Amino acid sequence: MRILGIVLGLCLSFTGVAFTGVAQAQMITAVSHSPAGDVLLVAGDNRVLYSLDPVTLEVTDRRHVPGLIRWLGHSADGRTVFFRTDDRVFEARSAGSFKLRYSLQDISQVSHARDANRIALMENGYKGGVVHLLQAENGKSMMRVELLDIKTDVIALNADASRALILTKSAKSESEPNESPPGDLKGHDKYLFQQQKDGYVSTVIDLDLKAGTFKSVDTFYRVSFPAQVTMMGGRAAILNGRHDSALLTPDGTTQLINMGKDYVAAARISADGTTMMLTSANKVAFHDLSDGAVGLPKREAEADKMPGPAERVTAFDEAPDGTVYFGTSAYRLWKIAPDATEIEAIAVY
Repeated sequence: MRILGIVLGLCLSFTGVAFTGVAQAQMITAVSHSPAGDVLLVAGDNRVLYSLDPVTLEVTDRRHVPGLIRWLGHSADGRTVFFRTDDRVFEARSAGSFKLRYSLQDISQVSHARDANRIALMENGYKGGVVHLLQAENGKSMMRVELLDIKTDVIALNADASRALILTKSAKSESEPNESPPGDLKGHDKYLFQQQKDGYVSTVIDLDLKAGTFKSVDTFYRVSFPAQVTMMGGRAAILNGRHDSALLTPDGTTQLINMGKDYVAAARISADGTTMMLTSANKVAFHDLSDGAVGLPKREAEADKMPGPAERVTAFDEAPDGTVYFGTSAYRLWKIAPDATEIEAIAVY
């Protein structure tokens, strides 16, 4: 890891969550709503960072960014913009002038405790992981923890930045059986069986960011390229699809989230952890989330249907008032106001 430069400046938490999977052409890759509500940033895989009016969705500014942005976020006061590109460069820049405040290389994962003014940056290297806890506004190092020989993958930082939960890459293990599910198993029960008896395990790392120490324990759960990773209470919520979304506790207890029986193209969880948003084609259904399972839809919203290839959700963020914004593979932004049953959709260009 090389520090490229530190410029002193002013400067949940899962705002600015980005699509983190394999690169796909022509899509919105990240969305971040300023806490002050004055600007909405949208990053595309055309290497352009767009500024939009959150109310009218009008594009007010465009800026070329050489790296392809995969994660995007704002500071609590909205004066600093953070992003990570696909070449593992993390940058903090002034929201107004876009002047560089500080930058780090070799960063694979980001987790932001915005209200605590802390940001966790994680290196995922072949020799193990490294976690950097920084003061978000100026990049001052608060803690650095090396996780030697641990194949770190994703990280969730808690609200006060005192603890992080890390899930490692999965590996074959003799401690877990490798069996095919019975033919009569369907839906969630089948997915749970597959996770528990596929012969692979991951490791949950419980990282104390005050003492710089950690504990580790294996879990049956594994996931690749999750779409959303956040801390929810004392658990890490890792969202992907019906078969590989879960809640993880520090002691390794893992609860596979029951998404219901319907097809799910993408899943996102609300900032307060009480609502699961499930998408399919041009529709979004809002479900209560309780005890690791979704209930019946309490609200549904629908966007106009696009011609050509099916539109799918690729990025997400939530405003403080509960308005949600989805970026899609059609270079569109979906805006869903609280209690709305229709989606306001606009092309971003």
